[in-house]
Amino acid sequence: MLGISLALIAATFSGIALFLQKSGLKKIEKPLDAIKSKEWIIGTVLLLISFIFYISSLRIEKLVIIQPILNFSIIVLIFLESFVSKYKLTKHEMLSLTLFLVGVILMQV
Repeated sequence: MLGISLALIAATFSGIALFLQKSGLKKIEKPLDAIKSKEWIIGTVLLLISFIFYISSLRIEKLVIIQPILNFSIIVLIFLESFVSKYKLTKHEMLSLTLFLVGVILMQV
């Protein structure tokens, strides 16, 4: 159970990190300016922290259990995009998200 919890934490941090990095990149003109963006730097640090949680979870649980849980980061990213950035999901995207969730759940059963 600890390994699964660590994987969920890793996935959450990863989703938040990707959201922050994307937000930081929207505000820059040149790719090298990313290191001047606070959001991008915080996102990168969170991504590194998520990797530590991921490796820790793999030391406790098998990859077959952990890997599908890490896909939860996509859900976190979509949630943040929808509610923080006010991105409206299309019907096609909602269907894709639903199928994705069903697939992850079926992999765990």
